[in-house]
Formats: sequence, C-alpha cells, structure tokens
Amino acid sequence: MDKTLIKGLALLEHVVMAEAPVSISELSREVGLTKSNVHRTLTSLQSAGYLLFDPSTRRYYPSWKLPQMGEVARAKFPFRRAVMPFVEALSAELGESAHFALPSGEDVVFIANAAPRTGAAAVMPDNHRLGCDDTAFGLVLADRDLPAKAERRGAVVVLRDHPARETFEIAAPVIGVQGAVIGAFGISGPSVRYDAARLDHQARRILAVRDEVTRNIAGVTMPTGLSGDAA
Repeated sequence: MDKTLIKGLALLEHVVMAEAPVSISELSREVGLTKSNVHRTLTSLQSAGYLLFDPSTRRYYPSWKLPQMGEVARAKFPFRRAVMPFVEALSAELGESAHFALPSGEDVVFIANAAPRTGAAAVMPDNHRLGCDDTAFGLVLADRDLPAKAERRGAVVVLRDHPARETFEIAAPVIGVQGAVIGAFGISGPSVRYDAARLDHQARRILAVRDEVTRNIAGVTMPTGLSGDAA
C-alpha cells in the first residue's frame, strides 16, 4: 500500500468535507499528522490543481477541478452501475426484490432495483420516487417517527405491511465518507410473504451485503454500532 498516496487522499477528503476552508493546524489535529507532513502534502495537492490556498487566511479549500471530475465520473460511470451487482446478488440470495435508494429532499429515489427470477415480486421501477415517510428506505435515513406496522431493529427498519402497496420492506443505511448516511439498501416483497421467523436472517444478510456496498462504493468501514447489528 502506498502510504503517501493514502495520506494525500485522506487529507483531500477532509478538505472537501469541511464546512469552510481549513488550516494546516486543524488538519493536523484531525488526521493525526505533523504540521510539516500536512503542509508538504497540501502543497503537492495544490500544485496538482486539486486545492486552492488563501494567503490572507492561510487556509485551503477545494479547487474547481474536483467538481469537474465529479461531473465527468457521473457521466462516464453512473452510480447505479457500481451498486447494481450487489442489488442483484441480494435479490438472488433472498428471493425478493432488492433496492438501492438515494435521498432527494423529502423523498427517496430508487436508482437500482432487481427482482427475483421466479415467483411474485414487489416491483419498483428505476428512478421511482417515494416520500421518506412512506417507505422503510426513507425511514431508515433519519430519526423519524415510525408508522404502524413498522419497527426499528438496530440499524434496520422493517415495514411489515404497507397498506397501499401491500408490500413488506426491510432497509439499512449506507454510510459514505465522514460517516454521512448516503442512501438505503434492502429488500421488499409481497406482504403475504412477510415471515417474522425469517426476519433475523434477512436483516443479517442485508447488513452484510450493505457493508460490502459501503466498502466498495464509499471506500470506508462501517462505524461501530451500524455494522452487522440487526438486534
């Protein structure tokens, strides 16, 4: 592993995720590196065009190069393509529809969906939008009051029977850089197939695959208390 590269990427993430331009001293405290080490790495990132430096405040902030790269990445490598193998694998394993949803204001948008190959299934079209209070995939993204027939089991939210869609849903949060919740991952199926005896197994498998999603698309390990906890 190239430790210099990892160190530079870690500092770049901190600058990008900060709410305001940051100083060398602040970054040194946050990442546990010496000021001289931080300064040397930030100078390299500035020379490469990733960061800008304000001499009046002696603080660093992201350059326009980063959002430009993000736009290119979104155009050439859609996020849906990155998560789709995990969605398909979970659907095949549990025999239910599997989904990945992103928050969008007071809604969630289902950007990746896979249905089981056989039997009845809950169908969720790509880019379908639901209110956060109307689906387990939205309820799991924030500390919201749960409706009837819904429960929170550790990191997982279970909706046993949606009265209009006649489906059950089991969802877990996906964590991105800096510990921020970036989306929800889980399954849905016809309400008549909800089985409390299978719930623990389903929740454990959702959390296990969700952890793989987090490591692969966000490059982070789940924080304590969110990984593999469906109790």
